[in-house]
Amino acid sequence: MKNHMPVPPLRDEPIEATRNRSGFYRGKEFRLRGKSHLVNLTGQTWLKWAARHLSSDDDDNVILEINASIWTAGQKRKSGYFTGYVVFPNEELLDNSSLHCICDAESQTLADFAEEFIIHEIDPLEFCDGGELLFADLLEIRKEFQGHGLGILAFSTILQEMRKAYDVSVCLFQPHPLQYPSSTLAERANPKIRAAYRAAFNRLKSYYQNHLGAMKFAAKSKYWYARIADK
Repeated sequence: MKNHMPVPPLRDEPIEATRNRSGFYRGKEFRLRGKSHLVNLTGQTWLKWAARHLSSDDDDNVILEINASIWTAGQKRKSGYFTGYVVFPNEELLDNSSLHCICDAESQTLADFAEEFIIHEIDPLEFCDGGELLFADLLEIRKEFQGHGLGILAFSTILQEMRKAYDVSVCLFQPHPLQYPSSTLAERANPKIRAAYRAAFNRLKSYYQNHLGAMKFAAKSKYWYARIADK
């Protein structure tokens, strides 16, 4: 008779993240390096973004890190932030294996993103349809500025900025509620926590579908994507 591994019990303890001193779940302090770009979002809010090569050898690196801060008039701390990465499958003729190779050399986050193209047998050249690719890693708005559409306005603006600056045609992202550090732990939690996580995820998913026309990257993928058209 085979021995079976015991099934882990449902988690009853709180698994939600706590906000840091800056008012964010995952926000980190960073300085915008290189030439920065300032974009007005509303009469009282601005987006400031900058790009930098991940490698010191710019000629051999095809990944740009994009950092952006969102500022509101009268506030000493930023109202939100964005981090993402632009890769150039068309410019560099990257297939799914070479895309994963360069991403794996940089970070696990980028490797996980690139691995999706291998798992689901998707050619990045065909997927991007002649443009380049943006991976949106994190977008977070401070709690007191949520509920007014600032997040989706900032995201839409970043997509257009990436379109103009780098000919990005599509953005890949995970609609994951940041108050839950791990979707795996949330799904293994007790029914109340699991239901709250799924409700938060579905709200995010519907939001991106309604405002960006987002669609699933593949049937069993956690990633979604949005096409970026010229305005």
